[in-house]
Amino acid sequence: MNTDDLRRAYAEFVHAAQQKRFAPPYPGEWSAELVLAHVIVGDRLIAEAAGRIMAGVPTSFDNLASQSEPYLQSIVDAAGDWDGLVSSVRQCADELIALAGRVTDEQAATPIACKIVSDNSVVIDATVPLSNLVRAPVDSHLRMHAQQLAALSPENTRAQASTA
Repeated sequence: MNTDDLRRAYAEFVHAAQQKRFAPPYPGEWSAELVLAHVIVGDRLIAEAAGRIMAGVPTSFDNLASQSEPYLQSIVDAAGDWDGLVSSVRQCADELIALAGRVTDEQAATPIACKIVSDNSVVIDATVPLSNLVRAPVDSHLRMHAQQLAALSPENTRAQASTA
């Protein structure tokens, strides 16, 4: 698979994450740390599904583990600090990009049952080619979470508070 779009999307997301200054979230929303941990888990789950297809093992994809706050908090804790967390995002991105570069056209076309939940709503519950799953970070996931980080910037939270 061509990985140029993946590289670009991850570079943009990591750049957004490197800003380091984020306000606390509103009640019920994720902190910037949990957003990054969610991206890490999502990448791991995509890589696992792709790896299984590449190994010739039929598989499915479900992102529910990426919604588990105890799991996400464990990733945050293991990273140690913000820079460690950003480094983990970068490493997972590099691993997924390297894996995607090894996916053959035949593997990319392999259908995979896919269920993706976001904000307690089912976004996808269908069979899609593996290539669609591997492209998910490019097509929507990273952009959505970069916007989430931008909303947590102190400038945005002040602007939102002054308009309320």
